[in-house]
Amino acid sequence: MTQQSLDALYNDFDKLYKDFSSYKSNFDSDLNQLLEECQAFLSKSAAIDESGGDCSVEPSTRLRLQQLHQRLKKRLSEASKRHRELHAPLSKMGKLIDKSFVTELPESLSSAQLESDAEKLQVLNTAICEHLIREGSMEVAQELIREAGLAYEESHLPAYAELNHVVEALAKRQLEPALQWLQDNQKSLSSEETGRYLEFLIRRLQLVQLVSSEDAKPEAILQQARLLAAFSPACDADIRRLMGSLAFVRRSLHSSPYKDLFESRLYHELSQLLVSEANKMLGFAKDLPLSVAINAGCAALPPLLNIQTVMNQRNLGAAITGELPIDIDLGDELRFHSVFACPILRAQTSDANPPVRLVCGHAISRDAVAKLANASSKFKCPYCPMEMETSQVQDIYF
Repeated sequence: MTQQSLDALYNDFDKLYKDFSSYKSNFDSDLNQLLEECQAFLSKSAAIDESGGDCSVEPSTRLRLQQLHQRLKKRLSEASKRHRELHAPLSKMGKLIDKSFVTELPESLSSAQLESDAEKLQVLNTAICEHLIREGSMEVAQELIREAGLAYEESHLPAYAELNHVVEALAKRQLEPALQWLQDNQKSLSSEETGRYLEFLIRRLQLVQLVSSEDAKPEAILQQARLLAAFSPACDADIRRLMGSLAFVRRSLHSSPYKDLFESRLYHELSQLLVSEANKMLGFAKDLPLSVAINAGCAALPPLLNIQTVMNQRNLGAAITGELPIDIDLGDELRFHSVFACPILRAQTSDANPPVRLVCGHAISRDAVAKLANASSKFKCPYCPMEMETSQVQDIYF
């Protein structure tokens, strides 16, 4: 799919979304107005009944009721007509998406191999399970563990349930659960300095909340500010800025030089730091494995499809197996292992051609050793005069 066709599809979708939003807004507004008029009419009728007045319907009241009925009927008819007009382009949108995107991947990129390999399927289910647990979907994760027969360490579930409670509380700007979690896990954190820094961030936000409050008492603000003295001198710069913000109490805090101290992103950043520390404590990776795999797949899939097309056109094989014929750069953020390029062959090493350490300490690839030995059992290091047996080289594991 070309960028031009993708832009056209996006524009069509954006227009349709705006039309639906406008339709909903207008319909809700008109309907609410009619409901208010009906409610006023009913309230007036109820008042007449309670007062014991004449229950006969006056001509003016009857006329008003008829007008309300006609307006309501007309508006519903117009809404139904407009809805039918919008439904046609919506139906076409689905067909256009199906037409624009490739619905079936080549056989070499399908899930057939994964489904037939029990070990790989187990790894995938474990990654999905970990993703669900770390995102707070405990019940779904437990059901997956049961149905897939995963040998998953369920002792992590209570820890992540508590952590997700802390994250949800921070989203609501509630700091006590985070402080309690930190105190309960103080000894299990990666370092004492990390624990103190996280506590400072929580105490800082507690002071910020007091300063932002219109009914906060000066004594409470002063008491909270004194708690920050325990984090000196490591956090002196931040403490000085917090003390400076006190000059703007009950004034224009959000337009002051200290407005960044009151941004909502600080709660999100604290949440991320707590989650990262919890993952270290529980022995999990910083990033979700499933998210990493999807991001890598999204980056690698277009080049893979292009490679497959070229290989099919040139009859180079029906499937991509083993090593790829070209390197696909996924960026440094998706690089998790050291990479060694052989200085002799000027090629990156692999499982089939691993890096090896020579007796003299230099490192080259195993294929380079075979080339230097040239069917002999001895060869000379290309960087120094030391001669050695091919059996003396050792594989290197990064």
